[in-house]
Amino acid sequence: MARRVKALVAITTVLSAVSFGVVIGAIPASATSLSTYVATTGTNTANTCTSPSRPCLTISYALTQTPTGGTVSVAAGTYAEQVTITKNVTIIGAGSTKTTIEPSAVPLSDSDSDGGFPLSYIVDVAPGVKSANLFDLGVNGSAASGQFSSCAVDYVGVYYHDASGVLSNDLVTDIELPEALFGCQAGLGIYVTTDVGSATPSNVAMQSVTVNNYDKNGITCDDVGTVCSISASTVTGIGATPLIAQNGVQAWGSSISLVGSSITENIYTNPNYPSYYTDSTGVLILNAGSVSVLNDVVSENNGDIDAQEVAGYGLLAPEGQWVFEGNQITNSVEGSIPFGYGVGDGIDIDSTPGNVVVGSNVVTGNPEFGIGLFGASQTSVSSNELSNNGYGIYVGGPGSANAYYGVASALNSSKNSITANTSDKNIVGIYVDTEASANSLLLNTALSNMRTDVVDATTGRGTAGTSDTWLLTTCSTSTPNGICPFFLHLSLPLAPVNILQVLLNQLGTLIH
Repeated sequence: MARRVKALVAITTVLSAVSFGVVIGAIPASATSLSTYVATTGTNTANTCTSPSRPCLTISYALTQTPTGGTVSVAAGTYAEQVTITKNVTIIGAGSTKTTIEPSAVPLSDSDSDGGFPLSYIVDVAPGVKSANLFDLGVNGSAASGQFSSCAVDYVGVYYHDASGVLSNDLVTDIELPEALFGCQAGLGIYVTTDVGSATPSNVAMQSVTVNNYDKNGITCDDVGTVCSISASTVTGIGATPLIAQNGVQAWGSSISLVGSSITENIYTNPNYPSYYTDSTGVLILNAGSVSVLNDVVSENNGDIDAQEVAGYGLLAPEGQWVFEGNQITNSVEGSIPFGYGVGDGIDIDSTPGNVVVGSNVVTGNPEFGIGLFGASQTSVSSNELSNNGYGIYVGGPGSANAYYGVASALNSSKNSITANTSDKNIVGIYVDTEASANSLLLNTALSNMRTDVVDATTGRGTAGTSDTWLLTTCSTSTPNGICPFFLHLSLPLAPVNILQVLLNQLGTLIH
């Protein structure tokens, strides 16, 4: 099976290690309160902004009057400004659709920790800030979009650069370049990064955040040391488009927790196939540290979840466990790409050496693979429910590490544990390809699949002449024969002695 090229924000080597000291804004002598106030009817002239009856006109000016650890309360209205945060502070709006930061131009920029072009931002949290919190705010990039005329500058809605804090009940929208520049691979809703060697690695919690109408990625968490915790949030791409391969949430080299969130509508229509093609992904995990993707709805993306460990991409984090559990993974979009090219998959685990858990997910309506293992080893796939997919579970390769970087060890999917899954009403229930070996498949149920229930294309000394161990598989059809003798017709139950013989025959596989 061929593997497609992944669409990243940037696959560029970090150019240099830059260490920033802590940047703390000075507390003005006139500040007498921890709170300042902002309204569209306010004034910045000779104003300390400490009274709600005499607010500042702009958030930026209020920040100069707010002491470290203080709060800026922003009334409903639209604020046409870039906001740079250089101290620990909390900014609270009147609601994400009521208080909106929407500059008409974004001349200020920050550097990108992964190299590349400067980042023009709407809200920037500068290096060294340890607690910058944004509550009940809207961040809208539409008014400034027209200023971009080339790919020389990227565009970001909210940027945490070597900085930490909390986003809660915020809306980040319309972070897009003009359509003619979508190929620039810019336009990030929320971007969280850490410079190499930083004393203040970014750690950002996002709660009930909505991100939509972005250009490249909705939420991007990159770099070793970065930690993102995302919960109860909604990330929605622009839907089917030939302009750009979007990703809903990307974690590259970072650690991430994504819980109870919805990631949808990242669909690229692949205009360059077959000479070259890529795809959009709902959740893209690349060379990450610790990963928890739990109880999310990921739907209607070219690939719903794609998790890869490929040294050639760079930014490899210290290995942590990757867990994908309790998710609803549905209706990925294959588009014009033929079956077998890795587009239209539910969950893909690619080139990983181990310590990956895929459990208790409901995976339905994906035209290619419900769960695919590509050059993956020692992955646990258990208690998943798979239906109405192309192949319910696919085990094979080569993984991306092998396909694009010539790593021979990434060729086979081996020593994976596939246990107690239910795979029905797919084209094929469980398919083990030739690029696989020494996998253990225990107590799986594969019934009522259209073509066949179980296929194992490997050869060896395992079950029924395969290289794998199949034990207590409930199915009615298999290639080769002999994988699923444990299928028991309720109308013609086997005698106890025959049931015992079935068990002994399958258990005998483990002895060899």
